[in-house]
Amino acid sequence: MAGFRDLFATVTDQGIARTLGAALFGILLLIGLFSFSGFTEVFSTVRTANPLFIAGIAIIYPLSFVFRTWRWRVLLRASGHLASRANAFRCIMSGWLVNSLIPARAGDVLRGYALKTTEGTPFSVAVGTIVIERVLDMLVLGLLMTVVASFYLRSQQTIYLALGAFLIGVVLLIGLIIIYLVGDRLSDLLADHVAGVSNSIKTVRQALKRVSGNPFALALAAAISLPVWMIEVTTIYFAAKAVGITLSFVPTVTAGVSAFVSQAVPVTPGGLGTYEAAITSILVLFDIESSTGTALALVDHFTRLSVIYVIGLITTVHIIFQSRLYFRDQKQKSEQESDRIQSSIGPEESD
Repeated sequence: MAGFRDLFATVTDQGIARTLGAALFGILLLIGLFSFSGFTEVFSTVRTANPLFIAGIAIIYPLSFVFRTWRWRVLLRASGHLASRANAFRCIMSGWLVNSLIPARAGDVLRGYALKTTEGTPFSVAVGTIVIERVLDMLVLGLLMTVVASFYLRSQQTIYLALGAFLIGVVLLIGLIIIYLVGDRLSDLLADHVAGVSNSIKTVRQALKRVSGNPFALALAAAISLPVWMIEVTTIYFAAKAVGITLSFVPTVTAGVSAFVSQAVPVTPGGLGTYEAAITSILVLFDIESSTGTALALVDHFTRLSVIYVIGLITTVHIIFQSRLYFRDQKQKSEQESDRIQSSIGPEESD
């Protein structure tokens, strides 16, 4: 259990009150949504949902993590670090488990730290590649919405969604460009004040230089991002079938992108409340009753969360046991350093 405490202590620094407050906010959002849509209608629709399509979501959804694993390993390899397929998958699932329990992307931090403790990959390199993933995700979502807005649905809402996704991607991209161009200067500037941040910036810059020097890897990672999000959108289509409606391509993609963009800056654990509100509000624009839209979102979201909890818990247990050796070595190094300091002080005191 020591490995468990050490591993999670590095990322769960948000405080119980803050986490509970975020969860409460998500629950209040759901209650407000239920009140608007009608408790009876929503739960009646959920209760009669087709279990075969729910099972379909549970089977299809994990495939997105297979593609995410492939994409992450491509970026890691391009940055000069290899990670086994199994370990990369475990780290991703464990990170998503934490993201579903704690807001503010704490799971991304855990994911990077888990890779460090199991594969020896520098934490900053792991986090740097995760940020690159986020940029690719937002750009792909923006591209999907641009296609919808340009060829299928010329509406103000879809244009805003496309711009929102692109804007988030551009902001992240600008941050990476700044680190790439002036990272060394920033690192030197912060060296005397925040040594940890200084070292992280330097390592992230090194990773960026290596990745940017491999355009094929970047192109491949971008291409892999497309099936990731098509699978994500497909689960919404299956959830619609589960509650007895058939969604066409446009509302399915629009609802999916809206939900995913709403979680880009997570304010509740696992997007609780915000995910359902985003999907419902978009489907209402396509003349889907709010009670049906809310039921659809609940079926989709809670099936996804169930998959994450089951697989995430299993992979987290694996990582905990793998990380024990790392923390044992760290403890031994700390004790040896302490003994060395004590031995160097000892003779001076005796004099």
